[in-house]
Amino acid sequence: HIQKSSPYVKNSKVAVMSTLGGFDISVLEETARQFKAALDKGVVTALDLGGYMKNPDYRALFEKLFLPGLRWVCGNEKELYWAAKREGENIKSPDKIREFMTPEKAVEFANRIFETGDNRLELINIHYGKDGTILVRRGKYSHEMPSFHPPIKNNSGPGNVQNAGIIY
Repeated sequence: HIQKSSPYVKNSKVAVMSTLGGFDISVLEETARQFKAALDKGVVTALDLGGYMKNPDYRALFEKLFLPGLRWVCGNEKELYWAAKREGENIKSPDKIREFMTPEKAVEFANRIFETGDNRLELINIHYGKDGTILVRRGKYSHEMPSFHPPIKNNSGPGNVQNAGIIY
């Protein structure tokens, strides 16, 4: 829970939120406000999309509240699909999303996010688990990175470990 004028965001070089789900709207609104203010001061702000992008209400929150205050977006190929899919564009079986989201298709979907609304995004980090990562910069494919395996167990999830590795 982030409070107004939180020193945790105000004094940071990087601020990352790992999902929009499970928070009261007032917390999300305040966090989005702080992210925008932090971005204005040069802080790298990032959001890991999380599985909640499947819900149209969370997708709308992402687009309207969070995009204006983000420099980076992180997520796996399924989260990217749900965040950037167009109306009427549906994969009949959610199990087929990974097969559908080839690296080329992932870059296309990442560019859709860059083109959404008024935003200052610079990087979209798409993680494919054991298959590595694709980094996409505005308007172009950046590069692929191999996966890495930290020597410790981390209960925050593999996506968050991967995000931390990219930020580092």
